[in-house]
Amino acid sequence: MKKYNDGLEIIKRANELIKQTEKEALEIIKKRELIKSKIVDKSIEIDFIVNCLTKKRYDDLTYNERLFVNDIFENATKEDLQVLKDKYFIDLEDLKAIFLSSPYSENIRVISRKNEKKLDKIKKK
Repeated sequence: MKKYNDGLEIIKRANELIKQTEKEALEIIKKRELIKSKIVDKSIEIDFIVNCLTKKRYDDLTYNERLFVNDIFENATKEDLQVLKDKYFIDLEDLKAIFLSSPYSENIRVISRKNEKKLDKIKKK
């Protein structure tokens, strides 16, 4: 009987995860529609930017979207980010979420830890 209950619990949890994923997908679609309705100049490039930067995780990005986002992480200035916010109505928190789930975030943590260790060694001298 225990195995049967565990199986039912697994199925119940799987159904909950499916519903949550569907809910997140609908939220993203609604957000994209809202953003696109605000943009006057409609083009494929704008669709690409909006679709890319409204995703929640780095792993959700396609190869080309990752190239675009990587370029933002490496080269974007404060002004560039402001353009994304003002012209394309991109929520910078979405971009931050993508960044935090990307390899760039981990690389920064590693570099930060190394720098902290170097500072500790210098202070001890």
